[in-house]
Amino acid sequence: MISFKNPYIFFLIFLSLGTSSIIYSQSKYKQSEYVWDLTEIYNSDITWEHDYNEVNTILKSKNFQHIPNFDTSRQLLEVLENLSLLRVKISKVAFYSILRWEEGNVKNGEQFLEKGETLLADFEALLAELEGKILILDKKSLQNWVSTNKDLYKHRHWLNQLIDQKERRSTPEVEYALRKTRKWISSSIDAYWEIQNINNIWPKMKDKNNEEILLNRSAFRAIRNSANTGYRDKMAQAYYNSLDNVQNVMAGLYVRKIKSELELAQLRGFSDGIDANWFFYGGVPEGGYQILLEVARENKQVLQRYAKLRGKILNNGMLTYLDFFRTPKALENYNYNFNSSMDIAFEASKMISKEFHENMKFAFENKNWMHLADVPKTSRYHIRPPVSGIHPFFILKYKPAIVQSRALVGGLFSLAASVSSIGKDGIDVFETEAPTHISGTIYAGDIWFDKMISSQSAKKEEKIAHHLQTLEFLKRFFKNSILIELDSKIQKMIIDGKAIRGKDVSNLYLDILRDYYGHDLYVMDIPTYLKNDWITETAVLFLPKYEHHFWAPSIAIGAAMATDKKFKGLFTSPYKNDRYDSYSVLKREGIDLSNKKSYQYLIKLMNDIMDEIEKELNDY
Repeated sequence: MISFKNPYIFFLIFLSLGTSSIIYSQSKYKQSEYVWDLTEIYNSDITWEHDYNEVNTILKSKNFQHIPNFDTSRQLLEVLENLSLLRVKISKVAFYSILRWEEGNVKNGEQFLEKGETLLADFEALLAELEGKILILDKKSLQNWVSTNKDLYKHRHWLNQLIDQKERRSTPEVEYALRKTRKWISSSIDAYWEIQNINNIWPKMKDKNNEEILLNRSAFRAIRNSANTGYRDKMAQAYYNSLDNVQNVMAGLYVRKIKSELELAQLRGFSDGIDANWFFYGGVPEGGYQILLEVARENKQVLQRYAKLRGKILNNGMLTYLDFFRTPKALENYNYNFNSSMDIAFEASKMISKEFHENMKFAFENKNWMHLADVPKTSRYHIRPPVSGIHPFFILKYKPAIVQSRALVGGLFSLAASVSSIGKDGIDVFETEAPTHISGTIYAGDIWFDKMISSQSAKKEEKIAHHLQTLEFLKRFFKNSILIELDSKIQKMIIDGKAIRGKDVSNLYLDILRDYYGHDLYVMDIPTYLKNDWITETAVLFLPKYEHHFWAPSIAIGAAMATDKKFKGLFTSPYKNDRYDSYSVLKREGIDLSNKKSYQYLIKLMNDIMDEIEKELNDY
């Protein structure tokens, strides 16, 4: 489930795919036509309140713990159909409340948000009760019901997932308790944001206009991309050092989250909490995340090569960590716009496959699938599910800047891929996770955006700058691998019974950061104050279910999809078979997340782009 309080927003010369000459339209698409009128969902908050009370009452009255076991597939189907209808109603109520909060001008907006998110969480807990009843069933009987009852077939993805996980699940009572504790684990991220809002933590500093400001997280994030590196570095040191005051509190929250995930995993027979989450939320066999970490460690020189190259171009010397946030000078005034992004998505779909292009056209024609309003709180996320009979949704706060323009293309790619989910062959209403292969499709769109943009650049400085932006995006594979490694090492310390203080987490993070970026090899300077970066930039560490872990493999999948046409099936048929978990879908198409070779597309892509940049520099 996506955290709406902290939506984490999610490039290129591809010699193998070629380029396309695009004359970008100036007025073909109107952003205003892709903005929802919320009164079409509910004509007033009073009407919404009525539906909220109704579905909330139904949710609280439902209880599967005391119902008899299912004797026939018809009994199971009846329950699933009723729950499907309830899920649709809950989605409407919840999404409206979240969108009202995002508008930023509604009274008691936080209450709207809390009610919407609580409904979704309560439905998930209700589903856990039902899962327990289903897991009591004999595995062969359940498999037979799914294959022989044509009306149960549309629920095959969710039911097959339960069948596949049956041997790794605990008792129904424990499974129900585990699902209920999810909300408690999520309190770590809520507490994180509350602490960030305590004003007396932050130092008061003079900004570049010599005016006093409170140097909190928001203020610093606006400063860190400043071209005035002396001013930036001074503010960075003051900001990060101020975090010493909350080191122990933040470490307590972070360790509690990892310990809780470990204990839940142990109740299911796992010895590793990270392995358990990779299995239950992606189908990845045990040891999968260790394979990813091995790939990241073995290719640190690729990351360090990029750091050297970026330093050469931006500084004519060594790069510092904060230089990753600087916009290359050639792109400071670059004109990104809505129409060019829409055209890129449409034109790129032609080069992928005819079927994907037709799906993209279908997505374009259904304007009510997209909400591209420029409202205060919105960031990118793809509201799921696209479910049988219900179309997918894509929401983005669009501004004419690189992040939003790239995100628009990625979101359109995901919409087009979701077209195959509509109708009787779609995924069922209980698929609520955002799987790795769908995130990979979004990232493939991001990569295509940069490919098409760079192919149109006539100026050499501009082309090189676009390539740097591509590499900065792909670098997230390593950035998230660093966080996975931190999680893994902290979990090991917990298993070994070690006491973990704030300075232990900070020092460990600093060691990992310096190792990956080659600090001791004089590749890049990682100042000591960055030891506290895990507290602020890496807020994702506090998310439940290790959501941030899946971004690293997703980027690798996106690179594979964008550079090799043999993976085009992932753009058009992720929902068409009987297994929907990411590991099964990807392996069917030739990407095995338990094999290092599946990550080599990303490594090759980064090296190819750097080769091209060096060629451009030599020809300068």
